[in-house]
Amino acid sequence: MYDAIIVEDEFLVRIGIKSFVNWQDIGINLVGEAENGKEAYNLYQKYKPQIIITDLKMPVMDGITLIQKIRIGHQDKLTKFIILSCMDEFALVQKALNYNVSHYFLKIEMTCKDFQDVLKSVVDELDNQKVELNYPVAKNDKQAMDELIRSCYENNLIDYRNAKDLLSKTAIDFDQDSYLCAIIHLFRDQSTRTNSTSMNQSALLNLIAESIGNPQNCLVYYLDYDYYCLFIQYSNLDLFFERTGNMLAVPEAVQNNLHKYANARANWGLSRNNTGICKLSQSLKEAKLALEGCYFKSSPICQFAEVDSPYALENRHIQLLLNVTSEFIHLSDEFISEYQAKVRTLASKRFATKGEFKDELTILLFWITAQVDVLNEHLEQLVTSSKEKIGASVNLNESVTMFLQFVRDCILTSSFNKRMPDTIKSAINYISEHSARKIYLEEVAKFVHLNSSYLSSLFKRKMHCSFIEYVNIARVKKAQKLLVETDQPIYFISQVVGFPQEEYFYKIFKRITQLTPSEYRSRFTCTTSNDRQDDQKARDIL
Repeated sequence: MYDAIIVEDEFLVRIGIKSFVNWQDIGINLVGEAENGKEAYNLYQKYKPQIIITDLKMPVMDGITLIQKIRIGHQDKLTKFIILSCMDEFALVQKALNYNVSHYFLKIEMTCKDFQDVLKSVVDELDNQKVELNYPVAKNDKQAMDELIRSCYENNLIDYRNAKDLLSKTAIDFDQDSYLCAIIHLFRDQSTRTNSTSMNQSALLNLIAESIGNPQNCLVYYLDYDYYCLFIQYSNLDLFFERTGNMLAVPEAVQNNLHKYANARANWGLSRNNTGICKLSQSLKEAKLALEGCYFKSSPICQFAEVDSPYALENRHIQLLLNVTSEFIHLSDEFISEYQAKVRTLASKRFATKGEFKDELTILLFWITAQVDVLNEHLEQLVTSSKEKIGASVNLNESVTMFLQFVRDCILTSSFNKRMPDTIKSAINYISEHSARKIYLEEVAKFVHLNSSYLSSLFKRKMHCSFIEYVNIARVKKAQKLLVETDQPIYFISQVVGFPQEEYFYKIFKRITQLTPSEYRSRFTCTTSNDRQDDQKARDIL
């Protein structure tokens, strides 16, 4: 009897697959099912099934990544994969076939008989494999060490009797030598990230060997997809800790090679120097906590173990989170006050892991979503994609950037203030779309089907400013964005946002922001000679 799991994100499809055949008659025992690759990978580690039936496109972790983790990460060439795909996934199917899958089905064409025939064929292959290899294959020392280190990393538990026997066969004498443990996380830059970075132990060891020059007393073990463990003997530590600029020699050299050969980067969490097998768990724990620090620090490449591990937000991130609401002038004072109170609460907390912070940020994301009038399909997709991006972010700056982008997109694309009249919402959208030209109260009033005097009164009551003041503020907000994000001349920006007279633009901008346009640009970007000339012009005008 062989064990199997089903991996499919659609509940009804999973039900259909389970009911297609009599599994016991074929010789298969269904030990679990999962709705994404991450859940399936956990099942794989728990049950080590001989057969995996998996979809390719799934949330959290797709089928290709799951196969890579098992084929490359665990060096597992024996598990049989049966692929389920849709018509538009041919490129993914081709990629999966490179990993020696047994069969693939198009979901819309799959029949009970075809599926049953393939399962029988896979069982026959496993029977033959069992005879040829005396299946299951006994683990070699390298595989056993990988599992030992991985178990210690994940559970902080270690079988010392087994560990001593295995470690005695390595190049490091863990009982006598002083050693350092490093947890290494490989990842791609956000701009180029598509899937996790795939690199096996031998490839990473080659990079370290190239960096150290003498890798005999270095051990590299696989932990989880993109996570590796490095042990380095004390005699090599002088070279490891040698500094080149602001970085340690070995991490910098590995970083350069990763960028060169894999378009990837790495964060390093480093333990203290330890001696003895009994300190193995402690070393792994120290390195694991130090790696968390790479997420929170401004310069995250390499982080050492610290006594006090909890981390807090940096002041610049707090200010970014607080100030995002100032970009919009139609938000109620009540919403702004409550949002900023939640941000300050977030800023007052300490986080032991990046996961704790991401969870808190996601809670704030859901609170903002709850303030929207109606949840439409676009907003639901925005919430889902933003949550996934925050979850995948590799440092604090990236997480905050993803969150701020969500806030802006949510506010710009949603009916956001539940107590604001629909007429004001419509007027605000109209002004935003037409503010680049001369715009009159009467035309906006006509658009929202109100008397112009009543709309003017409503504006003052709800927006706390006059109609023309709101139009000018909206134009200045657009100008601020263009000043920071482009190098367009200020006179050109003045025209684009709706101020045909440059002198009037300077005066309005100064009155609203307390800065001239060139002063505003120089504060948030690099100042150019044109900006300095514009600044002199502003002083002449003002």
